[in-house]
Amino acid sequence: MPYLPVFSSFWIQEAPKVNTQFRVSQRESSSLGGDNVLQIKINNKVTMKFNKTSIAAMIIISIMTVSANAETQKTSKSKKQTPTVTNSAKTKPETGPVAFGTIKLGMPKASIEALTSQDGFYLNAPMTPFEYSEKIKAEPGKDVFNGLLISPYSAEPLKATFTFKEDALVRIGFNLENKEALFNELKAMVEKKYGQPITKGEMKEEQCLYKNGANFKIKDGIVSYIWTKEIENSIDEEISTTFTDMAMAMCPSSLNSPIFNVKMKSFGIGITKKTAPKPEAF
Repeated sequence: MPYLPVFSSFWIQEAPKVNTQFRVSQRESSSLGGDNVLQIKINNKVTMKFNKTSIAAMIIISIMTVSANAETQKTSKSKKQTPTVTNSAKTKPETGPVAFGTIKLGMPKASIEALTSQDGFYLNAPMTPFEYSEKIKAEPGKDVFNGLLISPYSAEPLKATFTFKEDALVRIGFNLENKEALFNELKAMVEKKYGQPITKGEMKEEQCLYKNGANFKIKDGIVSYIWTKEIENSIDEEISTTFTDMAMAMCPSSLNSPIFNVKMKSFGIGITKKTAPKPEAF
């Protein structure tokens, strides 16, 4: 049923009859302090009486209520208009490199060969086709070349392998042979910029002992340090930077026998297939 507002703070229920008469009159009343009295009659019956003081109080309360409501609505509207930054809007941190110096993934072969000493990283001669063997087979759709790369980090050219797909560089790899200092320097640079890598493999240390008390240690195993970076709009591929430390050694039968000890260090940056997660066993 509808209600009729009075002074914005009180409500009087509307009379149910159609011929209901509603009248407001004013008269003097000594019982209410001699002030002017406001009478509200419905069907000639006095339902409410208000003196001048109570009316003023009601008006003040009404004004305060309206003002408070307006301030609340203003504050609420202001809060809604405040812009918020969501996590999706933030830039994702870089997790791995996409280039070695000026040589970037996606570059065509001609652009790499056109680099000069002014670029800091450049070839000392044109690339030559990679020579495959029985153990290393060609990968369909990819062209592989060898090259010698001049860089600020090595006094001598680095042996490099360039892999292209549709004339776009998809991998560059370096054979650092036994250059342990260079290997550690480049690995430390990547670690400083992109954080800790994923480590796979194991390097074992073995003690070689002999009857005369002579002894020395050898290392055997392979360890890879890997950084990965997502490729935008790619479901099954990512960019992988891998440093590989390999050592193969055996204790000789005697101190007069030659020591079999092979060390190989390498690193590469390239587009690889994502490793599919293993299903839960339990």
